[in-house]
Amino acid sequence: MSGVDILARGLAARADLGNAAPLSAMRQRALPANLGQFETSGYQAPGKGAARYVCDALCNAAMADAHPLACHVNADGRVFRLAPTNGVLEPEMFGAPGGRGANSQPAIQAMFQYGAAVGLTRYAFAQREYELWATERATAANQGAARDGHPIAITATASLFSLTGRTALYFVGQDGANGNDTWQLVDTSPSDPTPKVWRGGGIKLFGDAGHGARPEGGWQIETFHMKGMDLIGDRVRDTEEGPVWKAIDIDTGKGWDTSDKGLAIQDSRAGTIWLEDCTITGFKGESYYIGGTGPDEQKLVGCHLSGSNGSCFNPGGRYGWSFIDGSIGDSWQAIEGFGGEQAPGTLVADTEIYDCSQLGLQGYSGGAAIFFGNPYSVLKRWRDPDAAIPWLTFRNVRITSVPSVILGGGQIRGDLELIDSGLILQGNDPQYGGMADIDLRIEYVVDRVVAEPPLLIGVDSLTKQITGGDTDEFVPPASNINVTVRCTRTELARLQGRSAPAVLRWRGYFDAPSCTIWWSGNGASTGVICQDGTPKSFPLIAQAGIFATPNFGGRSYGGTTQHLHGGGKLSPVSDRISLNNNQEGSFDVTLDAWISNNPDNGYVDGQEVFIAKHSSTGVFRFPKNGTGLRLAKDRLLSDVHDYIRLRYSRQQGRWDEMEYHAANSTDLTASATIAVPELVAGDIFEATVTATGAAWGDFWQVSPTSDPGGRTLSWRQTGADTVSVAVVNSTGATIAAGNLGIAARVSRG
Repeated sequence: MSGVDILARGLAARADLGNAAPLSAMRQRALPANLGQFETSGYQAPGKGAARYVCDALCNAAMADAHPLACHVNADGRVFRLAPTNGVLEPEMFGAPGGRGANSQPAIQAMFQYGAAVGLTRYAFAQREYELWATERATAANQGAARDGHPIAITATASLFSLTGRTALYFVGQDGANGNDTWQLVDTSPSDPTPKVWRGGGIKLFGDAGHGARPEGGWQIETFHMKGMDLIGDRVRDTEEGPVWKAIDIDTGKGWDTSDKGLAIQDSRAGTIWLEDCTITGFKGESYYIGGTGPDEQKLVGCHLSGSNGSCFNPGGRYGWSFIDGSIGDSWQAIEGFGGEQAPGTLVADTEIYDCSQLGLQGYSGGAAIFFGNPYSVLKRWRDPDAAIPWLTFRNVRITSVPSVILGGGQIRGDLELIDSGLILQGNDPQYGGMADIDLRIEYVVDRVVAEPPLLIGVDSLTKQITGGDTDEFVPPASNINVTVRCTRTELARLQGRSAPAVLRWRGYFDAPSCTIWWSGNGASTGVICQDGTPKSFPLIAQAGIFATPNFGGRSYGGTTQHLHGGGKLSPVSDRISLNNNQEGSFDVTLDAWISNNPDNGYVDGQEVFIAKHSSTGVFRFPKNGTGLRLAKDRLLSDVHDYIRLRYSRQQGRWDEMEYHAANSTDLTASATIAVPELVAGDIFEATVTATGAAWGDFWQVSPTSDPGGRTLSWRQTGADTVSVAVVNSTGATIAAGNLGIAARVSRG
């Protein structure tokens, strides 16, 4: 064979090697010593996983051992590694079959491990579906830093995106079994062999361990980004489990499985977690979970989370987050977490929250960040006075069928629509350190059920000690509260006879001058009610629009019923009162001028109270100069729906008359000239005066029209429209006969 022939054969062989073939075929060939790179047409077969491989400074035996799915070891020992020309890795480059029924987990996990090793951060998913089988957990359940047992563990910056518009990663049980009905049992801890359920969840992020500050060289995971990616577990929410937050049952696998989170990071730090147009559902633990200090920033846009036996969305952490244009629902608890401690804080916007037992969020006037060494004790009411306020903001948020929505602490603002959902603003928990800076507009809607009305809770004792505080540090009254509530009901609720029992309720201590409640609507049987028997505080309450009760029930103008049988001092529990009495007769009524147990935070200057008569029996008389009152004259509420409107003057410590109406409010007058005979000392002469139209229960005033000349007058009502006037000689001498003019005025109300 000639040299020319040998050269020709070598060139042919080299050309054959340069032709793209699957990696599986390339591994059967001996590559020339001077070949520095090659391309493949796929991994196992042409068309799936085509890539470029290079032999460079990173290629060595250690690389090949650590990443066998990404490397080719030539017959001469040289190592070639995967190096896609566009810097984007795909699961198929590592042998992922894709689709359902075949396990893509080993390839996808290998892809992330290799990307972290060589500094690649972009991961493209070319198929619509990938199935990932659960992996073995050999480590005890409480070893959070252990990576085994998690189908996907990510340790470096990563951006996951779909090349098809949307890709679903389906997480199933071991060996492809149903993950709802199969699970592992592992030790609870290295020292506790008690078995615990382990499913492993979906993706877990392992960033910089601990809760420390950003390292000089940056975060291990600067950004974790997913776009158009769905994480789908095959588990079923256990709605029949009663308290699903109990320890999960190792025999049935039901309950809150804390090993089974859709996307999680715990006790490690990161830069930004950013999800766009993603769905996470079908896990028995949290769909989305941040444990510990967490990342610097979290952004979820167009995301849908559901199907958790526990807290569906737990952004935890110390810093703010945003959830925009998405939904959270069909779980035990919709949200569990805190608003951020630094501006701009947290934003929930254009979001639907639905079908959960509860929701718990806390604004940063309280919380657990003290655990992470914050210099401001957030177990007390706190705010960095030199920094912008870190609001927890709701913007266009609808909450449907969530009976208990609890917002604690403070620095909370925005607008909420509550459909068949109840809201509690909590300022009584000693861990929150009180409640302050609340600015909310609430639409409270009755539809298929009647949820509890919104409830504002101030601290129940002025000596309640703050958790973790000094012995003289107490939870302060709620302050700087501005809430506007409108209560409505749907046509279905109207046809089926449902209405709310109140527009809003409150209880506890408030810094009343800094707190305002505005209310209106037509979906409740009454307005704003204090749940304390006698109010501890009375924030400024005002009607913000028309109120038309759908459940009249005999209450005057939809007022809150208060019983004052036989008269006495009235302590208002609402700004709109329907006053009830079950006794005949006329009874004096006065009002509290101060709230005795809280004089500094009692009634607010300008507070108005509308009081209407509810019962048909008896007459309520408000004396002109009665205790706590200043009226134009004595006012009577005689008939049902007679009313008086009063305004409080804090400076004067009294209630001033603003408006009065009675069905028969025109005063009646009568006069008579009595021919009084000669009266010796001690003699009495009686005569009758009639006021046509007067009735029992009206208030009479009788007096002489001129100097009685030593005579004294007294009177008693002897009929519905008559009084008997007694003229008495009290001088000790005889008084000659003469005429005496008598005038009577009858107040009908």
